[in-house]
Amino acid sequence: MDTIIVGGGAAGLAAALTLGRARRSVLVFDTGEPCNRFAKNAHNVPGADGLSPREINAADRACLRAYDNVLIRDVRVESVRIADGVFVVETHGGSSVAPTLILATGVTDMVPLRPGFRECWGSTLLHCPFCHGFEFADAATAVIVAPDEARSLVARLSAWTHQLTVCTDGQPLDADDEALFAAVGVAVEHSGIRSIEHRDGIMTAVVFDDGQRLPASVAYGRFPMVVTGPLPEECDVERTPLGTIAVDHFGATSVHGLFAAGDCASTGIRSITESRSSGQRAAYGVFHTLLEQARQ
Repeated sequence: MDTIIVGGGAAGLAAALTLGRARRSVLVFDTGEPCNRFAKNAHNVPGADGLSPREINAADRACLRAYDNVLIRDVRVESVRIADGVFVVETHGGSSVAPTLILATGVTDMVPLRPGFRECWGSTLLHCPFCHGFEFADAATAVIVAPDEARSLVARLSAWTHQLTVCTDGQPLDADDEALFAAVGVAVEHSGIRSIEHRDGIMTAVVFDDGQRLPASVAYGRFPMVVTGPLPEECDVERTPLGTIAVDHFGATSVHGLFAAGDCASTGIRSITESRSSGQRAAYGVFHTLLEQARQ
């Protein structure tokens, strides 16, 4: 194989298509568990707006059937290591090796375990107004973020609704932000959050520790995230301040021959369209790396 891609979401399949058309041999490993699987519909995707993430993924996979040099295996990668200058990928079915590797594993959002949070995640507890804000325009909206992120998220959300309540979950809010929110009519609730009240994932209210309820149709949350899947055992891959994998414009990491694309290499923009673009750029990077290796 010329390259192995770990992750068959939007980024991984875009990279596979580009490299497949460049007549490179590609092996994709995928678990079928992309981080957007909790969303019923995907938006802001040209040509596929409103389709489910699984429908979009199925269409992306279908495109690859025309390329015999691209293989997709639906199996979980157990470990990745470097041996004798090549990447060794271990799965339950054995080992695969390649001189280049693209990590397109996505991220795992550490959604709180409090009642209602995970049930609503992806439907009415959201992370991106560009993906879902249009459907909740002018709705009563809760903003559940760390206090230092509240101002920037409120500014963005004001393009979709002015019915905003910042929920600090018991954390102190900067006095200047508090004054600004009061001046523009944004409510602030300082109490800790006990749960999200919902009906089959459709939010009805945020419930606080003191028993008070905030009626809301939707909430936007910012929660910690971790890169999904294994990294090469011997490598100390450079990270971004978000904890994602640091890459250059063509997806190259701090380890030669190792590339990353999609949400696992995100600097904050998480969307199918952005992931496809980063996957294609990483494929360009792999292509030129393979050319350099052939000349050596």
